[in-house]
Amino acid sequence: MTSTSLEEQYRAAVRWYPPRWRRRFGEAMVGVLLDVADGEGRTAPATGELVDLRGRGLAEWINVVCAQDVRALVASISVGAAAAFTLTYFFFVSWPQGFDRGTVPENVPLFGPFLNAAPLFIAPVLLMFVAAVAGSRVLTHAIAVVALLGVVSAALVRSATGNWNGPGSTTVVFVALLVIFASIGDPRRRLPSLAAFGLVGIASALLGFLRLPTARPWETQFVGDAGWWSIALAPWVLASAGGIVLVSVLVLLAQRRTVLAAAIAVAWLPWAAAATVTLKVFAGEEADSFVIAIGSVALCLFVLQQVRTRTIRRGTGDAPTRA
Repeated sequence: MTSTSLEEQYRAAVRWYPPRWRRRFGEAMVGVLLDVADGEGRTAPATGELVDLRGRGLAEWINVVCAQDVRALVASISVGAAAAFTLTYFFFVSWPQGFDRGTVPENVPLFGPFLNAAPLFIAPVLLMFVAAVAGSRVLTHAIAVVALLGVVSAALVRSATGNWNGPGSTTVVFVALLVIFASIGDPRRRLPSLAAFGLVGIASALLGFLRLPTARPWETQFVGDAGWWSIALAPWVLASAGGIVLVSVLVLLAQRRTVLAAAIAVAWLPWAAAATVTLKVFAGEEADSFVIAIGSVALCLFVLQQVRTRTIRRGTGDAPTRA
């Protein structure tokens, strides 16, 4: 194999990178690779080298869509939010000791000692949060796979048993989205994770106790999976949260804190999906559900574009490195 064919293979692998990256770093990358190969006396790529180059190229494409710093914040926020949501859901929907047992209908199919199969994903989600706060990225992502399997298993159990207490489709899809978003970057930033855990946990618990649509706060009556989305995290609650997110993002943009603004806008998307469904299904507000869906996506795309624009203006970018 000639050095020319080796260079052609390297250039073909570098073509997996985005055009702008290739213009800035492509020639330098090929030169470094050829120098290393020459120093090692190789006339062929090292084992796994081309696969690694292509993988890094795909990662750069992901960075074009959503910058690495943004994804790290999104992952950290999402893992905290997922843990808080599942924990409060457990106490208000799945755990029979969380409310007056006499208010639980007798025809609820039990899953062991629980009122539905949600603990199949609640436990791994909480372990994800612990692993992230403890600083283990690999373990967090490994547990995320288990959590997604738990979501699928809970949905299958619900389908097999016909448990009207869920976890329903809104719950399982929402939790799956949170887990996926918690896996798109490095989730080990403790402050955003803990802040999201505290904010979502306190807000969800208060809404679960107050039950504002019923005008009967602080009661311990059973509400079930559907009631969780129609009474506790009611459509108007999620819509109001969307308004708060919009204002927060605009304020952060005005302060030129584009990375944080983008992270909040992206991390809001699973909640926007839940708001879209609950507004349409529980509130019958199809127009409002359409507005919040389109508005959330548009806000996300706009802020991500702002991040890209600022990055290009600054002329920043990671130089090519060899692992």
